[in-house]
Amino acid sequence: MYFCTVRAGYTGVQWFRAEFRDGAWRDWRFAGDELKQDRYEVGELHMSADGQEMFFHSRRAGGYGGLDLWVAPKTSDGWGEPINLGRLVNTSADEGWPFVSPDGQELWYNGQSKQGRPGPAIFRAPRQPDGSWGHPEEIVSTFAGEPSMSNDGRTLYFVHHYYSKDLTTILEGDIYVSVRTK
Repeated sequence: MYFCTVRAGYTGVQWFRAEFRDGAWRDWRFAGDELKQDRYEVGELHMSADGQEMFFHSRRAGGYGGLDLWVAPKTSDGWGEPINLGRLVNTSADEGWPFVSPDGQELWYNGQSKQGRPGPAIFRAPRQPDGSWGHPEEIVSTFAGEPSMSNDGRTLYFVHHYYSKDLTTILEGDIYVSVRTK
């Protein structure tokens, strides 16, 4: 498991990893060097189910503005050079908090609603035969984000944020569930 945390002896939020053995998470250790956190400017990340791709958001150079989504392929030496997911997914606004379905065929992420609604929305983009990502569809609007999915790809989990009346302060966040009907 990879996780981010603030720990004594480190500056700011850093990435760590732990192994699940004998019914418990053990041997947690710093993973920032392995993930090339400083060089790649890795933000929130998601590893593909097969462990061959690391998806993350970043403000790194070469993006389209704000946070962009990137993928770094697994190589024999660790993680390869990140590739921007392109203009269909990334805009001049923030896109982030990626999740790739267990079968690797759907990219789920946060972005600014394209329906004129306030706050972030959840989008889904299908993987194309050439490996690129197709046109994203807005799935859940208005202050929804941080999507993840069940292993069978039928249940979407996400956070819904509640804001103050003037939309300047997050008051709380609850976890929601949506089940795919087709």
